[in-house]
Amino acid sequence: MEFQHLKTWPWIATLSTGALSMYYIVRKYMSSPLPPGPPSYPIIGQLLSMPSNHEQFVFQNISHTVKSDIISLSFLGTTIVVLHSTEAAAELFEKKATIYSNRSAPPMIISPAGLDLCGMMTLMNPNELWRKHRKVMHSWLSKQAVVNYHESQELQARSLLQRLLALSGELESSEILALHFTKAMAVTMLDSIYGYGREPADDFIRNAVTFIDRLALAFQPSREYYI
Repeated sequence: MEFQHLKTWPWIATLSTGALSMYYIVRKYMSSPLPPGPPSYPIIGQLLSMPSNHEQFVFQNISHTVKSDIISLSFLGTTIVVLHSTEAAAELFEKKATIYSNRSAPPMIISPAGLDLCGMMTLMNPNELWRKHRKVMHSWLSKQAVVNYHESQELQARSLLQRLLALSGELESSEILALHFTKAMAVTMLDSIYGYGREPADDFIRNAVTFIDRLALAFQPSREYYI
């Protein structure tokens, strides 16, 4: 009988250690100074509340439910914070930019095995290289500089209106209408950025739009673990 009692002690010690560890983890999590969020569950956290699409509407509903312009979701070791108002964004990214200006991106975006876009300015953290990029961008996108793009923008706006008038009553679907707007924006940007004045082929624009759509999907935090 004495030996049988001795054999149970390792199990008791293991269970006690596990329970104590879980207690401290839960206590630390509950006391974490994070903004409010949806209900959380053991192990998976708030993973069930992460949207697979139309994330802006899901986050909007969560924000209204918890009555906060700043919400947070933690799952599988990752925490994201969502800002739901202009005031909250300005407070964190303008008034407190030195604290909250670091950027993060899913591995699919920055990994060499994925899209390898770690050199994109919008994904850089503030450093000397980022400041040089920002200085160059400012010279092209300042209030004084953007005046140079007005002529191209007005030309493409008139061209778009002419095409829409010609197609009045003949539009087969909203996708065709969206393609005309996308094409107008694409031509304007190519002319302004690269001096490419010709209208690109529709396939060229479709490929660019497809890439942007897939890039947007890869940026969704809820898809980071499925790509």
